[in-house]
Amino acid sequence: MQTALGTPQAEVIRHTAPEPFDAVPIIVGISGHRDIPAYAEENLGNRFAGVLTELRTDYPDTPLLVLTSLAAGADLIAAETAARLGIPIVAVLPKAAAQFEDDFDEAGRIRFRSALARCREVIVAESPPGAPHRYVAASSYIAYYAHIVVAFWDGESNGGPGGTADMVRLRLSGISAGFVQSAIPYVPDVGPVYQIVSPRATQPEPPRSYRLIRRYPQRYRGDRSAARDFQAALSNLNRYNRDLATIPQPQCRDRLEAIGDRTSAIADRLQSASLRSTSWTYIWALLAGAAQAVEFGFPGVVLKLLILAIAFAIFIRARRADFENRYQDYRALAEALRVQRAWCCAGMRDRPVEASYLRMQHGELQWIRLALRTVFLEFGGRNAIEGAGPSHPHCLEWLRSQRAYYLRAGARELRYKQRLARAATVSSAVALVVVAAAAVPLALQFVQQSDVVHRWLPSIHVALDLRWVAQNQRLVTNLAGVPLALAGLIALLGRFYGEQRGFSENARRYQHMYVVFDYGLRRMHQIQKYGKGGDAPALLEQIGREALTEHANWLILHRERPFTFVHT
Repeated sequence: MQTALGTPQAEVIRHTAPEPFDAVPIIVGISGHRDIPAYAEENLGNRFAGVLTELRTDYPDTPLLVLTSLAAGADLIAAETAARLGIPIVAVLPKAAAQFEDDFDEAGRIRFRSALARCREVIVAESPPGAPHRYVAASSYIAYYAHIVVAFWDGESNGGPGGTADMVRLRLSGISAGFVQSAIPYVPDVGPVYQIVSPRATQPEPPRSYRLIRRYPQRYRGDRSAARDFQAALSNLNRYNRDLATIPQPQCRDRLEAIGDRTSAIADRLQSASLRSTSWTYIWALLAGAAQAVEFGFPGVVLKLLILAIAFAIFIRARRADFENRYQDYRALAEALRVQRAWCCAGMRDRPVEASYLRMQHGELQWIRLALRTVFLEFGGRNAIEGAGPSHPHCLEWLRSQRAYYLRAGARELRYKQRLARAATVSSAVALVVVAAAAVPLALQFVQQSDVVHRWLPSIHVALDLRWVAQNQRLVTNLAGVPLALAGLIALLGRFYGEQRGFSENARRYQHMYVVFDYGLRRMHQIQKYGKGGDAPALLEQIGREALTEHANWLILHRERPFTFVHT
C-alpha cells in the first residue's frame, strides 16, 4: 500500500544478496508497450544501450540501476540490454512471479524466467486501496524511485491507468490520469522521460521510429530550466559519489548507518577546508587593506598588489573546489540520514525522510532528495532491523548524542562571536594608544617649528630633542593615522566574517535544537520508565521532523548568503 506520505510500498519476495553498492546509483525506470514487433527489438535495444552508455560516460563515478516490471515487450528488451551491459536490474512485479507468468506465451515465459534470474532483487508492488489493477502499483513504484524513466512509446495517449502514456504523464506532471493516489506530491519529484519512439505490432508504424526524445517537466508556465536543473542534480550526485569513494566502506556495518557516517566524514573534511580558505582569505584581505593605508613608493604598490592577488587566489581556489557548497550539501544529507537511521531503528520503515525534507526545493538542491530516496531503496531503509522499536538503543543514543552536540555547538558559536567582538575592542584600544604615542611628538615638533605659535605664545619653550621624529617622519606620521584605520578595518572584516559564519544564527539554532532533543529525551524516559507521556514512535517522528526542518532552513540560509570576494 501507499503510506500517508504517498510513498509507494512493495514486498521483497526474493533477495539474492548481491554485491552492495558503494555509491548512490542513478536509477533508470522502464515503461513501454508490450506488443513490440520482433523486427524492432534489436533497434530498440541498441537505442536503449546508447542511453545507458551515455549516462555512464557523463557520470563516470555513479553506477546505474534499472527498475523494470519485466512485462512482455519493452520491459524485457530493456532488462536483456541492461544485463548484456552488466548493469544491475531490480524487478518490480505487479504480482507474484508464478502468477505473472500467466501473462506470457510460452516463448515469452522463457525470456521472463531468464531475465528474472538475472535480477539482483525481485519485489512485488503493493496496490494502494482502490487501485484499478496491480499494474498501477508497479508503474507508480517505478515512477517514484526512478531518476529517469525510459519510455518505449509511440506517443499516443491511449491506454488506461498504469500504462505507458499514464506513466509518462505521471513523471512529467506528477499526476496520474487514472488513479489520484499514485500522484507524485512534490515539485522536485517529477522528472524527465526519455522517449524511444517505438512501433507496435497492432498499430501503424509511427513517424520517426527509434528516435530518442528527451522530455522534461514544466514546473511552471514557460519553464525552460528543468533540463539544466536535472543535469545539475545528476552532476552533483556524481560529485558526491566521487567524494564518497575517498572514504572506505566499513566492513560488517549496517549499510544505512555506514553511508551516513561516510557522508558525515566527507562533510567534516570539507568544512575544515572551507573554514581554512575563508579564514586565510580574510587574513590576506586584512593585510591588503592595511597595506593600502601605508605609503612605500613604487615597491609598496607592487607589494599591495601581490598581497591582494594572494587573497584573491585563495578565494578562487575555494570557489573552484566549491568547498562551501559541498560541505553544506553533504552536512544536510548526513543529518537527514541520521534521522532516517533513527526512524528505521524505531521500527518506522514506512517513513523515508525525503518525504519530509526540502520538499519544494528543485534546482541545485534537488539532488539531495534524489540521493535520500535512492539510499532508502538500496542501502537498507526498507530492511527490518533486529529489535526495532522505540526502545532500540540507537534511538536513545541518537537523542543523547544530538542533545550533547547542540549544547557544545551552541556554546562554541557564542565563544566565537565573543572573540570577534573582543578582537575589535582590543584592536581599537591598541590603536588609540599607538596613535596617542605618535601624535604627542608630532604635536611637539609642530610647536617647535611653527613661527606662528612662537609669535602668539612666546613664553612656550620646548626643550625636548625631537631629531628622531624628524629623521623618521614617515613612520611617525603613519603611526599617527594608520592604526585607527586598521582597527576600523578589523572591526568591519570581523563583522563580515561573523555574518558569513552565521555565529548568531547558529547559536540560536543550536540552542533551539538542544531544547528539542532535551525535551525529547526526558519524554522518552517518562514513556519507557513510567508508561506515560505519550506515544514513543510519534515522539521520535516529531523530533525527527523538527530536526529536518532546522537542517533545511540552515542549508537554505547559507545557500542564499554565499561567500563572495566583495565581502573582503
